[in-house]
Amino acid sequence: MKLNQDGLCEDCEIIKRIKAKPAPTSKDINVLQMTRAKIHGNDLVEATCVGYHCAECSKYINRVYSQSGRDSRFPKLPEYVKEHSDHCKITLYPFTYGVSIMTNIYTMKRLTDKQVIEYSNRPYTDSRPQKWKDGYRRLEAKANNKAYCQEEYQAICQKLPDIAPKSQAGYTRMKKADSDSFKKIAEAAHQAGIIIHSFENEE
Repeated sequence: MKLNQDGLCEDCEIIKRIKAKPAPTSKDINVLQMTRAKIHGNDLVEATCVGYHCAECSKYINRVYSQSGRDSRFPKLPEYVKEHSDHCKITLYPFTYGVSIMTNIYTMKRLTDKQVIEYSNRPYTDSRPQKWKDGYRRLEAKANNKAYCQEEYQAICQKLPDIAPKSQAGYTRMKKADSDSFKKIAEAAHQAGIIIHSFENEE
């Protein structure tokens, strides 16, 4: 156990600092999980993500990694997972080979110990089924629509206060329905130099 200059367990202090945060990020939680694994003498961690995720994150999830890189059965934990886990909420869990259970998140089938090794060493490509790709596209569409509507509504309120809807929610509903009232506002917005983005399909 490594001690700091005050004679305290460094890993224990890391856990204490993260637990004290009012709103720890996914990256914080993963540091916590990796540290807990090390304290218990476990070098392996499983990377998973239960929600819809992007093509890049899909390359790294549903694998078991060796934190140190010394376990030749598994790939070394990539920097991408450590640095970008907040993007799609990649989560790490301590993993004990032969004891822990790993499930393929796309098929929900339990993997044998041999399959865990094979699946963890598969090529780093986007392996999402179409259903998962469509799900992530819908999430992106909703996020984009929300951001664009907020930006547009604020600009309309500032430059065209006389025709601005009473609320952003009202503006969003008008835009989604592509109502005649929205078309009039959009035309005036274009003339005022306000960019109006297309409403993306959320279905």
